[in-house]
Amino acid sequence: MTAIYGWVALVQGEAIMKNARAVSIALACMIGGCATSVETISVNNAGMSAYQNRTLVAVTQAAPGMTPMRASSAAFGAIGGLAMASAARNYASEHGVVDPATHIETQLTALLQSRYGIQTVGDRLDMSAVTERTDYPINSDLLYVDAKTYMWMQRYFSSNWGRFRIDYSTLIQIIDGATGRAVAQYDCRKFMPETPDDAPTLEELEANNGALMNQMLMRMADECLAEFAATSLPAS
Repeated sequence: MTAIYGWVALVQGEAIMKNARAVSIALACMIGGCATSVETISVNNAGMSAYQNRTLVAVTQAAPGMTPMRASSAAFGAIGGLAMASAARNYASEHGVVDPATHIETQLTALLQSRYGIQTVGDRLDMSAVTERTDYPINSDLLYVDAKTYMWMQRYFSSNWGRFRIDYSTLIQIIDGATGRAVAQYDCRKFMPETPDDAPTLEELEANNGALMNQMLMRMADECLAEFAATSLPAS
């Protein structure tokens, strides 16, 4: 009988894990959007020289809710998914977690100034209230600098439900104000840590007003910007 109960527990555990993974994927799509692969667009120094007289304008985009994945909720399938979706709406603000997109845009603006001599910087454009498909305002004097956070998530490890990682995805773009089209573009997807061995607990993540989560997000944001600079803004 002990062996039978052990086998049943094992099967139930495996079923819960499969359900949790399915909910994780579905919930990421529901809240952050399942972004398909986005084409990387590169522009060299010669190409950027055409924009020297433009004004750099950073763009504020609304980030989706930060999803707090919990094994206890994922095990209940769609109902648990709805509970996590509800929690995602206010999780970041309630725990002091800051969208790092503004940091990426500030650093990218400084890079464009130093590398290409584009000195004029205009007021930030707030597009946080518009729909996802809204076009950038056409203005031939401007060059938009935009980092759009489209998914950020706090996720437990399947091998250790008490340890967590942070997932972060952003689309970084430089937009020609004359056409509304990207002249440089890079889709960056990160997570850390890679294994539960060095991963923090939930209590550690949420301590000190989310300080550790903000540190991890900022590190991934810096890595994304470095990859964007190397891939989409290569030297001539």
